[in-house]
Amino acid sequence: MVADKPSIERFSGNMLDEAQLYEVFSQTRNSRIHIPVVIAAFLGLRRSEVLGLRWSAIDFEHKVIHISHTVVKVKKGLQFSDLPKTKSSRRTLPCPEQLLYFLQKVKKSQVISYIKNQKTYCRRYLQYVCVDELGDLIKPDTLTNDFAKIINKLGYKCRLHDLRHTCASLLIRQGIPMKQVSVWLGHSSTAITSDIYVHLSFQDKIETADVLNHSIHIPDYEKKI
Repeated sequence: MVADKPSIERFSGNMLDEAQLYEVFSQTRNSRIHIPVVIAAFLGLRRSEVLGLRWSAIDFEHKVIHISHTVVKVKKGLQFSDLPKTKSSRRTLPCPEQLLYFLQKVKKSQVISYIKNQKTYCRRYLQYVCVDELGDLIKPDTLTNDFAKIINKLGYKCRLHDLRHTCASLLIRQGIPMKQVSVWLGHSSTAITSDIYVHLSFQDKIETADVLNHSIHIPDYEKKI
């Protein structure tokens, strides 16, 4: 029997524009999921990657973030894993200035919270970035469900995973080459990225065609606007 080929991450979600994303940040600001939501949107991370981000993976001096560890939900609880060094999803990303500043503030806030709540603060997850005010790790289902509630409140159609698609769409529409987007997202090949976001690249072509339509004029064939 021949084994089935791994399924490709087909696009089937809804993306947010810049204004909607800002609104999501505002609505989650005082919630326990604010940290993972901001990081996921900025870096286009999978849920397992954002929850697996550790402080040791953030190099504040050189302004880079290493994506090398994941946290996933399994039947018996949580599974903590290091990504194989040969896997494309294991990557190092330059950290955007806003996100770097955000993470510095988060780290300082967590230190203060630890000092104030030493008797009740959870010490098990001190190395992890995405924890609540008492140091407990944000669980996968908690992140997904809390995000869905906020999105429903805003009246948007967007899953948590769509933050990854949103990041990719913003990059593509700003003219970032598909190869660079592929590396940023940790896809194993550019073909996968192209397959997922082909509708976006074609939209760019439509916009290009519109520019040409309004820039070049053929006598007697001009469309009256």
